Amino acid sequence: MGTFRFGKVAKQTKLKFGEAVSKSHFDFGENWREFSANHLSAERIEEARREFRILTAGLDFEGATFLDVGFGQGFGSLFAEEMGAKVAGIDSNPKCLEAVEFSRKAFPNDVGRNLDLAVGSILS
Repeated sequence: MGTFRFGKVAKQTKLKFGEAVSKSHFDFGENWREFSANHLSAERIEEARREFRILTAGLDFEGATFLDVGFGQGFGSLFAEEMGAKVAGIDSNPKCLEAVEFSRKAFPNDVGRNLDLAVGSILS
């Protein structure tokens, strides 16, 4: 079985090592941007916040560094910063930066103003 190329959804057949065949492409960045711009609500953010806290129960974020690989709409980054972490993130889709900006506006105070986010690949 071949490998997925980073940032693509691919249906695969038997391939030589390192090859991938993309028969469809879903733009995750556009999906997150559209969701963050048009469908965020205080209820959705609070539900996601509760789930993030359950997922990270027992971890102390205060003063820690949080690396968000594939930050998408930015909720993980924003929640981690909200809990006191210094946040660095990377995503391969530039539209995700726009999504984070829309998401950040829905958060209180200065949450998200100190995020260190980049567009790129962890594979290169």
